[in-house]
Amino acid sequence: MRDAPPELFSACTSGERQALSDLIESLIGRRPSEPSLGRIIAATPRKTVSEAIEATQEAVLKGCGAESKQRPQSVSWFVSVVRSYWADRERRALPPAAVDKGMDSAEFGSMTAAIELPDAIVRPLLEGVAL
Repeated sequence: MRDAPPELFSACTSGERQALSDLIESLIGRRPSEPSLGRIIAATPRKTVSEAIEATQEAVLKGCGAESKQRPQSVSWFVSVVRSYWADRERRALPPAAVDKGMDSAEFGSMTAAIELPDAIVRPLLEGVAL
């Protein structure tokens, strides 16, 4: 379960893996193993190294760098940060939930009456237009 599937690394270049490895090493002070990198990459939606790097860099920008109190201690930190980052992005992309304010039909009618044209104006306009 902890080891990365081999096909996960087939889509990324060694330069991409090196970039992620260097970023992690700069934050925790030691080089991560291949299975550790695989777990971090697997935590991203489309399983790409660039997504893992983006999420990690965003966490560093928010104050979770090597010198902060919230600094990473292990590779598990990266897995949870990457997963949380993409879950938050997905949640923010969704439209807000509809709220039923208990509006009755009379109140709704009064709100829409202001934007609806009376039949006396609309009917002559429609009769003059050939459909």
